[in-house]
Amino acid sequence: MGRYHEQNKKNAVFGAVYLFVVVLLIVEFVPEIYVYFREGFAFRSFTQWKHADTAFITLWMIIVLRSAALRLYKNWMLKKGLFRVSVVINRRSTIMLTLMICVMLPAALFIPHTFSLAAHYKTRAGLWGITWGLLNTISQYIYYIVEGIKIVWMVDVFQTMGELWTSKKAVPWGGIGLALTWGVLHYFTKGTTQLIAHSALSLVMGMLFVLGKRSFWPPFVLWMSALVL
Repeated sequence: MGRYHEQNKKNAVFGAVYLFVVVLLIVEFVPEIYVYFREGFAFRSFTQWKHADTAFITLWMIIVLRSAALRLYKNWMLKKGLFRVSVVINRRSTIMLTLMICVMLPAALFIPHTFSLAAHYKTRAGLWGITWGLLNTISQYIYYIVEGIKIVWMVDVFQTMGELWTSKKAVPWGGIGLALTWGVLHYFTKGTTQLIAHSALSLVMGMLFVLGKRSFWPPFVLWMSALVL
């Protein structure tokens, strides 16, 4: 039993490293090579790209690569018995989702922000015209869906790690781990404000994951709602 437990710890660490290094970092930054040859520079905001197809191709490179990498991860973790995300909408997650919607819909009406679906389209249509603006907005939201899956799976593996090391299942280890990786990464790409915002979002998603008994839906719906409403 002790050897099996120790092996699970190692497998969970490997899964977490794979998600962070391969699925998050490598997949996100490899397409920048294409951006460099197409635009003449890399690692800059998409608002500086002259060609609309740069955004379209880059997004789909990330979507395809990340989806493939996530599939490999899930297959491996299932074999190890460590993939514990539930996609069943149970009674608790249904109540949580209902409460979330009741809170987020009014909040979206009164709290101004720049991440809504309308704002995404307006920015891209302004840069590249109506057709490319629509295509790139649709592609961006498909990217966000895949990104959301990656985020919830990161919460899951960090939650598993915390529980294996401490046996304390009520602590949102997944949110803490996500904040220290995905959240902190935003400091280097977007600054202090986004560091705080994404770290806070990470902790909330971690708490929703625990409260929802490892249900995929509450943290995922929170993520997508923040980008649509």
